[in-house]
Amino acid sequence: MARTPVQIASAATPFSLGDGRDDLIALRPRHLLALLAARQHAGQIALLPFRIEAIGQLDLLNIVRQKNAKALPAVTPLKRRQVLPNPVQIPLFNLCHIGCDHGSSNSAYDCRQDSQSGDRPMQAIVYRRYGSPDVLKPEEIPKPTPAEDQVLIRVHAAAVNPYDWHFLRGTPSFIRLFIGMRGPKFPQLGADVAGVVEVVGAKVASLKAGDAVFGTGQGSFAEYACAPAAQLALKPQEMSFEQAACLPIAGITALQGLRDKANVQPGQTVLINGAAGGVGTFAVQIAKSLGARVTGVCGTRNVEFLGSIGTDEVIDYTHEDFARSAQRYDLLFDLVGNRSLADCLSVVKPRGTYIACGGGGPDRSSFDLIAGMLQNTIRAKFISQKMPGLLAKVNSEDLALLADLVRRGTVIPVIDEIYSLRKTAEAVRHVESGHVRGKVVIAIA
Repeated sequence: MARTPVQIASAATPFSLGDGRDDLIALRPRHLLALLAARQHAGQIALLPFRIEAIGQLDLLNIVRQKNAKALPAVTPLKRRQVLPNPVQIPLFNLCHIGCDHGSSNSAYDCRQDSQSGDRPMQAIVYRRYGSPDVLKPEEIPKPTPAEDQVLIRVHAAAVNPYDWHFLRGTPSFIRLFIGMRGPKFPQLGADVAGVVEVVGAKVASLKAGDAVFGTGQGSFAEYACAPAAQLALKPQEMSFEQAACLPIAGITALQGLRDKANVQPGQTVLINGAAGGVGTFAVQIAKSLGARVTGVCGTRNVEFLGSIGTDEVIDYTHEDFARSAQRYDLLFDLVGNRSLADCLSVVKPRGTYIACGGGGPDRSSFDLIAGMLQNTIRAKFISQKMPGLLAKVNSEDLALLADLVRRGTVIPVIDEIYSLRKTAEAVRHVESGHVRGKVVIAIA
């Protein structure tokens, strides 16, 4: 697939890619990420992260697109161009906090909610407007019908992720261009799911009715949910549904960050900021399984807990600042995003790796998010450390690998608390607090 060029411009001094085209227009800063996601959804660009050819002043940042793209608001003419030859890379978002790539951009709408003859309605948690967890309400809605590459799952357990409260609140605000400007297009939450297959789509050959599975789907805070077969794996008998629901987003993020992006090797030193959280507890155990020496950063109440899951050293951030330590690490896996880039890089070896996978809390603005990514991108061109972006991709093979690690006792999912379906609002509020030990699970069946 041919990659469509993306151009960045300053309103004061517009720039564009060196592709020789003249039919260009500029967009306002808040459409920067929105445009790219729309182009990817339309199949006009293949992958993230995207290419930046020139950067003007951050407060005047604009993005340039071709005129034949889908119309977006606030378009102004680009009057002059300057071509810069050396592109740099920028990760769009750290999807540990906005969500990970668990399917196509429109996968949330692939399954249909159309009651079939004889089907009873199902209980689900829905939200009809953006807001705090208070807007989450239990309702009876039609049971969904899976698409041809999906299965319908009778949900036994689901897990809560920061992904969910981003959609609940519609923050950062640019995501509303895709999930609904005035209200959610798909009024259900939940991605992590574990349950039993009830209906199999016409093109699904790998699963059958009655299989116990786990993975990612759409609207899993409900009695039934649809999920693509390619994002599911069989649940081992040794693993409970609640444990299985913890694995998909958090486990895949930890696995792919450590194995694929950082290429952690035996004997290397790994510092995990936010080691007691959902991704962090998996990262500690997976890093140990790869032979690394692991140091975890956490609060006082989690110091002994981190030692119990295999951490070699623990830094209590209430008494010690990891950024002031003389220790240098092969990898800093930052799952909090509460320190400056300079602080983080100060503890990474000159040829080490820094992976940022924390987008802050519910109130972080789109501008802060974009400005932070741009700062990291620019800085990365002038340092010796590697700063790879992380876009975790849920797939059956890695889910099966995680399940095997759990079956063998190498990894143990940590569950902070289990809520009933009707107490989903409390569960989401707990995750929003930022002080969860491991995962928060919703037991449904």
